[in-house]
Amino acid sequence: MKNIIIIISISFMLFASCKTEKIELTGSISGTVRIIAEDGNYMPNATATVSIVNTNFSVQTGTDGFYTIVGVPVGTYDISYSSEGYVTYTEQGVNIVGGDTPYLFDDIVLGQKPISVINNLRSYTYGFGSIRIAGDITPPGSEESKKNVFVYVSDQNTVSKDNYDFIGGDLTSVSDTFFIDLINLYYNYPPETDFIYLIAYTKSFDPNDYRYEYNLNYDEYYMNFTDFTISDTPSNIISIPIYNKH
Repeated sequence: MKNIIIIISISFMLFASCKTEKIELTGSISGTVRIIAEDGNYMPNATATVSIVNTNFSVQTGTDGFYTIVGVPVGTYDISYSSEGYVTYTEQGVNIVGGDTPYLFDDIVLGQKPISVINNLRSYTYGFGSIRIAGDITPPGSEESKKNVFVYVSDQNTVSKDNYDFIGGDLTSVSDTFFIDLINLYYNYPPETDFIYLIAYTKSFDPNDYRYEYNLNYDEYYMNFTDFTISDTPSNIISIPIYNKH
């Protein structure tokens, strides 16, 4: 009888040990995802997909943005956040440990891919070495829904967001037409340059690429241009002849 009691006790201890080990081998992830439109306003009731890269773990957030993924084996993972029409963001090197306490993310915010289109990019010459760039933007910007524009400049007619010499302009538009003044643009190129080429893209803020820089003169933080997502839809390319540069 004593031997039977000992066997039962050992079996119970082994079962309890296995159960504890199983709990410790998995963990969970929780957090919220918010979605921001091209104009900078948050989208109510929008949802996103949260996936653990290279696994079958994937969930949809609720309309409140909240999500939980449970039963994740202990390990290090990349977590992907996506929503159709918005920039995908990946959090790399997330270390999941076992236990009941989830790995908790602060708000993940997805920015909308730029959807505005620039038509009829054109230029006007005024003053020595200065030009004005104009374009029509659809849908038009307003105080409630501002549109952002970049102009890229090159001495090659293959100018694009991936092939340019410098960014010639950065503007927030609140109408259906935008104007950007480029001062002393000609002096960026050597005397033998005959033409310069420009192309424009819309942009939108990407909250997950938020890079701060500190301005000592104004005692404030500000964003640089890499904080924006550039559209895949360019304007037409325009060329500007360079006369009497020097």
